[in-house]
Amino acid sequence: CTDEDFNFYFVSSLESIHAKHINTNKNVAISIFDSNQKEGVANGIQIRAIAEMADKSEYPSILKLVYKKMNKPITPEIIANKITEYENNNRAIFRVKPIDVYIQDNEYFQKYRVDKRVRVNL
Repeated sequence: CTDEDFNFYFVSSLESIHAKHINTNKNVAISIFDSNQKEGVANGIQIRAIAEMADKSEYPSILKLVYKKMNKPITPEIIANKITEYENNNRAIFRVKPIDVYIQDNEYFQKYRVDKRVRVNL
């Protein structure tokens, strides 16, 4: 899920490798693309970001955002149950804050057959 500031949110086990890595090094990279696209026309995004565990006080607003994006109703009871579920299963909500975002310059690739990234201003 993303918010209006282009932050990404995900839920993960605190025992997962990526959660442990985030705990020691908050610098992350994300690549999003459709792997079925043909060479030269693919236009995914690459993101350099900072990842962190969201504070539990933020969980209600993040869960409201997630449910809104899924067009699902949410109640205080659902929020409380989700938070309890995360706590009982050693899970947390993480936020990924983009620093730099890039897309591929497809014209450059078509001409030179070499990848070139173009920075996107958010």
